[in-house]
This record gives sequence, C-alpha cells and structure tokens, in this order.
Amino acid sequence: MRPAFLLLVLALATPALALAEHDAEGCKDHPMLSRMPSFYIGDCERTHDEVEFTVGEEETHKVEGLKTRNSYALKEGAAAPSSSGGTTRTP
Repeated sequence: MRPAFLLLVLALATPALALAEHDAEGCKDHPMLSRMPSFYIGDCERTHDEVEFTVGEEETHKVEGLKTRNSYALKEGAAAPSSSGGTTRTP
C-alpha cells in the first residue's frame, strides 16, 4: 500500500514542478544587487561595452567593461509588489 501512495503523490507533484519558474539558463543576480521576493530571471545578457562621458568643456572619458542586463518576471500566482512604498499617511 505504501508504494502505491508514494507513486500517487509523486504523480500529482510532477506537473507542479514542471510549471515552476526558474532562472533562465546561465543567468544569475549581480553580486551587488539583491532580488525582490517572488521574482525569477526570465532572460539575461552579458556583453562587453563602452561608454564615453563628457567630463569638461572639451574633455571626454571612455569607460569599458562588462555590461549585465537581467530581465526579471513575477512568478505565477505571486502577489505583485506594492508601489506605495509600504507606508501610508493620513492627513
């Protein structure tokens, strides 16, 4: 009787595991930023890039390095975060 029960539980749990959202392959959070709860990385891109800044009347400075772009998505069924900032005021 126990093996049949375990197989039933496993069969019922498998579809839920298949629908769970996971980070896109090869993607991870930037080490200097923390992820909001209930979000996953749907897509990411790592490329070498350069940006030129104006630092004076006729002077510029070029910065080169790795550019990281992560696209986060809310997990299905999770509550969206509030835009109120968590505090409310009453006049």
